[in-house]
Amino acid sequence: MKPSSTAPAVHGTPVVLALIVVAGLLAYANVFSGQFVLDDPIEIVANPALRTLWPPWIAMMGGNQVAARPLPYLSFAIDLAIWGPSPAGFHLTNLLVHLATACGLFLLTEATLARRAETQKLRAQATPIATAAAAIWVAHPLTTAAVTYVYQRIEAIAACLIVWSLYCAARSFSIAINDPGQSGQRRRWQAVAIGLAVAAMLSKETAVVLPVLVVLYWWIFATERNARPRLPFFAGIAATWGVLAIMLRSARGAYAELGQAVHPPLLYLLTQTQVILHYLRLAIWPVGLCLDYDWPLVDGIRAAAGSLAVVLVAFVAAGLAAFRRRVWAFPGLALFILLAPTSSVMPVADVAFDHRMYLPLFCVVVLVAGSGWWALGRYADWFSHGGPAGRGTEREHDGPRWAAVATAAGIVLALAWATHLRNRDFHDPRILWSQALQNNPQAFRANWWAAVNAAAGGDVDRAIDHAARSTRRMPNGLAFHEVAKLFYQAGDLPAWERTCRVGIATLDENRWSGRPTWFDLHALLAESLLARGDTAAAAEVCRSVLPRAHTALPEHHAITIGLRLTLLRCRLAEIPVAVSVAEAEDLLRDAIAGLGPGHPKALAVRSALAVLLDRAGDAAAAEQALREVIRLQRASAGSAAEAGAALETLASFLASHGRHAETVPLWSEIWQIRGRSLGAGHPRSRAAGGQLVKALEASGQAAEARAVGRLLEQATRSEPAVPPHD
Repeated sequence: MKPSSTAPAVHGTPVVLALIVVAGLLAYANVFSGQFVLDDPIEIVANPALRTLWPPWIAMMGGNQVAARPLPYLSFAIDLAIWGPSPAGFHLTNLLVHLATACGLFLLTEATLARRAETQKLRAQATPIATAAAAIWVAHPLTTAAVTYVYQRIEAIAACLIVWSLYCAARSFSIAINDPGQSGQRRRWQAVAIGLAVAAMLSKETAVVLPVLVVLYWWIFATERNARPRLPFFAGIAATWGVLAIMLRSARGAYAELGQAVHPPLLYLLTQTQVILHYLRLAIWPVGLCLDYDWPLVDGIRAAAGSLAVVLVAFVAAGLAAFRRRVWAFPGLALFILLAPTSSVMPVADVAFDHRMYLPLFCVVVLVAGSGWWALGRYADWFSHGGPAGRGTEREHDGPRWAAVATAAGIVLALAWATHLRNRDFHDPRILWSQALQNNPQAFRANWWAAVNAAAGGDVDRAIDHAARSTRRMPNGLAFHEVAKLFYQAGDLPAWERTCRVGIATLDENRWSGRPTWFDLHALLAESLLARGDTAAAAEVCRSVLPRAHTALPEHHAITIGLRLTLLRCRLAEIPVAVSVAEAEDLLRDAIAGLGPGHPKALAVRSALAVLLDRAGDAAAAEQALREVIRLQRASAGSAAEAGAALETLASFLASHGRHAETVPLWSEIWQIRGRSLGAGHPRSRAAGGQLVKALEASGQAAEARAVGRLLEQATRSEPAVPPHD
């Protein structure tokens, strides 16, 4: 039977779309209590580029630590302007994108089966199959990685645009080339498809597969086999690759994969055969979802022989079926095409992430739904006729049909409940990271989180142990850096020094000496030694690594500036004040030239220069320098710890000159900053409150001093101090 060239009218489509939306809302009803996790705090909340909407390209190209994707980042900026740093508004946007994708998948699947299914029975069941597939997909817990994890909106938006672009292309293919009356409508569908393809390319690099999917869809489903009339459209959709190329080139420095190879491509490809089977298992049985797998590479072809054979057989079977234009070949081959950008020879830094299965999941779901409906129809024919049915049987069987509806509804409800439970995990990042740590005790990011969490709670041994595990898995030392910073902010000098020493030793064990983080840990170690008064040991650390730092790091690098500043502080007792001022001025010029005036290291050098100017007797210049530090620090929206340090330096300067009344607002602000970041009962917070009391008393405000003193007593009773560590 020759397929019809146009899709038949579909009755009840709004009702079906409403049911799909309801299924999605049931599954994600509790998503709004989810928190920001993983990349969310850095790339969204703390990203200064997202704090402005005009001009829009600032937000669109404003990646904080990773490459920006223009359209998703613009949506983050819009959400930030509407909701502020509240996760609930961001989750709402993610959910709306998810529901829009589900509706597009239903319309695409229904129209395709109704027009091009291989049997009349399958064409007649296009709506039930498409409904079941879309409802199962929208409620499936494997989609939570792209919906509930806010930053992965980039995956969800790209998928939504791919689906709707492919739908528009499919609508254009349903209009015959030789029908001049419909040529205008066909061109409109094509124009919209190309426009959506451009938007997809501006959303994520994985959209590179869209032109291939469009051509594959035409090959399998179009009724006209002459490609020549379609060539202008194919050329237009392929031209969108140019948009992607421009985007990649503009941010090429932010893509590790475009520089030095992150993994050996062959080992990465072999590992991906295992990962793909894991994805398929999660699609069928979604138990064991994990925020961060930190999947290890296989060590050779033998380790992946079984998974490689399975994947190759499935790929070849789908390819042969596509050559023969079988309907099932499109989702079968599309699964591999959609996974190709992250699961082939292109070695992406992270080997496995659940969100990569977001759109490929539908390929699995629609194959299972279609196969299940076909099997049910065969069973119904057998049951009705007492044996195998002949081809083309049209008889309706109410019993099996309602059994299929009940089965599909039960599956959707079960998946929605599983998604509801998975969303609850996102309410507390500690649960997500604990799951990741249980899944892989050596995972570097999970151990990083455990190290930071332990350091925030004052558990030095546990923090250092997890930092060491993280560094052995990914020997960059950043976990030790984060832990050392927390101990510095808490004022725990012994823990600060110990963290730096263990971090340096761990990097040496893993042959990472001479890398930037190795120098950075030496700089932090020197600062910790200087903070506890051991200037000789601090100077020795600086002198031992500075020559190597000048050779290994770029000129005027932040680490080199920090080492030079620490060494200058160590030498203050040995050199005249005039010499120290001159050296500080030279260092400040280098810091500004290499880092900019608002960089934290440049601000630290300027603060040190102000202290030296005061010692040299130039109090006016010293005060001007300190106030400039505060102005630059606020303009750059630095951390709370940096803001408190800058204010404390100015307050100490004013107090040393007897200007106590002027220090009152400064110590008040410092007290508030430390209370918010460390807690009201923390020793450093109480110390700032004590300085405020002294400033109030010195400026004759005794009543206010007593009021602050009472607040300090309440804070001490309600929030015990973190005990010091020996």
